[in-house]
Amino acid sequence: ATVDHYGTGHIVFTADFSYSGSNSRTLTLTADGDIYIQGNITASGAGALSITFNASGDQVYLDGNLTTNGGAISFNAQDVHFQKTSGTQSITTNGGNLNFNSSNVYLLALSGNDTVTFSTGAGALNLGSGTLGITTTRYIMSLIYSGFGGATDNSNGVVSYGINIVAGREYTTRL
Repeated sequence: ATVDHYGTGHIVFTADFSYSGSNSRTLTLTADGDIYIQGNITASGAGALSITFNASGDQVYLDGNLTTNGGAISFNAQDVHFQKTSGTQSITTNGGNLNFNSSNVYLLALSGNDTVTFSTGAGALNLGSGTLGITTTRYIMSLIYSGFGGATDNSNGVVSYGINIVAGREYTTRL
């Protein structure tokens, strides 16, 4: 089963995100709603990428793999859903800690998806105080843009504000 979500306050990555810098960095995602990662997040340079997911009281949905090159990963959410639909889904930190805190962890059980792996190397794995469960429901974010202005490409409904994201700077947005 697939469930569509609508609303505001969500963070949605619809494509892969990669970091190839030589310095260690932290990517902190803080949402008033849910966090949807539909692609992979990968660190491939000399620097580690630590990732913090803050969706307190809400959900984190992961459709891809996370690879941090030594960076830590921390989840602060009610639930974390691993929902890759084919092949093995993985979190690989190569020495960084992996901390689920009090989040419940749900694994998608559909025909075609294999396993979920957590590989921390020398880093600590903390499954926290939440529960571990299996689900057959896959969640997706339906993108709806209405009344925000900006340049609109009417062929696919994508709104572009012309913002360039530069490594080493901090960005905040609230819609």
